[in-house]
Amino acid sequence: MLRRNFIAARDLEAELEQWQERIDIIRHKLKFIRQLPGVACIEQLNPPGTAGGRIPALVEIAGGTAIASEENGLLFPPDIVILMLPGKSIEESLREIGSLLEQPWFAESPALKNNRIYVTDCREYFQLPGPGMIDSLEILAEIINAGDFHFGFEGLGWIKFESGSPKNG
Repeated sequence: MLRRNFIAARDLEAELEQWQERIDIIRHKLKFIRQLPGVACIEQLNPPGTAGGRIPALVEIAGGTAIASEENGLLFPPDIVILMLPGKSIEESLREIGSLLEQPWFAESPALKNNRIYVTDCREYFQLPGPGMIDSLEILAEIINAGDFHFGFEGLGWIKFESGSPKNG
C-alpha cells in the first residue's frame, strides 16, 4: 500500500504567510536605500562563475544588484563577494578560497579593498526550496546590509572572510 504524507492546506497557507512576513520585513527596511551594492555570488572558481537561478532575485530582494560572470572574470567589479560553492560547508569553501584570491579581477575589486568578502554554507543553505530559500534570503540581507539585519545566521550560515586588506571606511 502506497502511503503519502500530505500537508493540510491551512498549514501550508500559514507557512506561506510567515514567509511573506519575513520578506516584507526586509523590503520595508530597504525601501529607502537608493544605491544598491554590486554583489558577486561566486559558485565556481576556475573559471569564475556566478550563481544563477533564484540567487540573483534573492540578492535583489536582499538589497543588492547581482553581478554576472564572463569568460575571464566578472562584468563589473563587485562591492561584495560571496563565496557560495554548491554543496560545500563553510570549512570546505575556506579550503578553496585561495583560488578566489588569485583571480585577476579580484585584486582591484572594491570588495577586497573594503574587506567585504563572505563565505556561505551551501550544504545547508542556498540549495533548498521552500523555507530554505527564505533562510537564504535572510543570510543575504545580513551580508549585504552589514549591521542592519540580525537574523542569527552569522557564524552558522555565513562568515566574513578577513583578507588582511586595509579597510577604507
